Amino acid sequence: MFGWLRRQRRGEGRTSAPMSNIMSGTAHDVVQAHRIDQVVVNAPPERDDVQILRDVTDANLRALEQHSGLPSAAGRSVVARSETQELSEVEGSFVITGEPGCGKSGVVFRLAVQLQKRGEDMVLLTVETLGEASGAVRGDVALTGGLGAVLADWPGEGRGTVLIDGLDASRRDSLGWLANLVTDLAGSRWRVVATMRRFDLIHSTAWRQAFAGRPVVDSDERRDRRLDDVRHFVLGDFSAAELDQLATDDPDVGRLVDGADLHRLQLIRHPFNLRIACELMQAGEPALSLAKTRDQLQLLQRYWRRRVLDQPDGEARARVLTTVTRAMLARRRLALQPRSCRTRCSMRARRCCATAY
Repeated sequence: MFGWLRRQRRGEGRTSAPMSNIMSGTAHDVVQAHRIDQVVVNAPPERDDVQILRDVTDANLRALEQHSGLPSAAGRSVVARSETQELSEVEGSFVITGEPGCGKSGVVFRLAVQLQKRGEDMVLLTVETLGEASGAVRGDVALTGGLGAVLADWPGEGRGTVLIDGLDASRRDSLGWLANLVTDLAGSRWRVVATMRRFDLIHSTAWRQAFAGRPVVDSDERRDRRLDDVRHFVLGDFSAAELDQLATDDPDVGRLVDGADLHRLQLIRHPFNLRIACELMQAGEPALSLAKTRDQLQLLQRYWRRRVLDQPDGEARARVLTTVTRAMLARRRLALQPRSCRTRCSMRARRCCATAY
């Protein structure tokens, strides 16, 4: 491990981040800054890597906040998952896994907020915004050395946590350094808590090895027997108690739950399905109409019609989304830079699709 850290400090695998000078006050009052998507993060010329990671964490928290609640007439209903407290107490590195749409990103956001309130050292990264080298932590923002070296030098003695959202998006060989980081941090004060879809974790040798060990809980509900050699926690749908609480707090959810049969309750206990249903209601879909929805496929078809085909520029929206989907498949990425997709569709259609999806 120490040889690896020495290589990181020498800068092997280092990438440089474009810097911009921002004029403030007079022409001589220049502040160097890093750009994180649309956010400008001010930093001293000496480039404090710990502060850069804190700024990146704040930017990622803002990006993930949308996954922590449901859209409602009152703004956003907070979803408090009972698992958050349990996960915050687990020692050592592990993976939060489950089916697509079970709310892994929302749990990571709540876990990050809880750790911040406790005053624990915490770094939040998202795989889709990571660069290809261990110092490229978000977009064009890079550290002066490798991430492992910065964590090793981070001041403090208490437990630290690196949260990584979306490991299933790391299908590029160039992100092998991330799996090595998990292994190299074993035995240090830092633990890694990551999210990954169950199918991808089951079939990923690299990540199974990185998180090798016994499941973090013995409950059959929270472990998968196919992953008995992996430190993992299975996140499921909302419990009946959580759905009841949401129905009490949010009138839209209340209307969906009221009079629902067992099949419909099972459908909307899935966090992704419930979110889609709430967005449809916010767009004007009546709850009585949604009550006739049979399954997730029909729910998505209704969403597509409401948000795409039934809009005045529906054909243009469909062309934009088709272009984006084809580009994602070609690049094997779940996120793309706008300039990487060329289409003749109107700018209004592109903006609508970007904000709606």
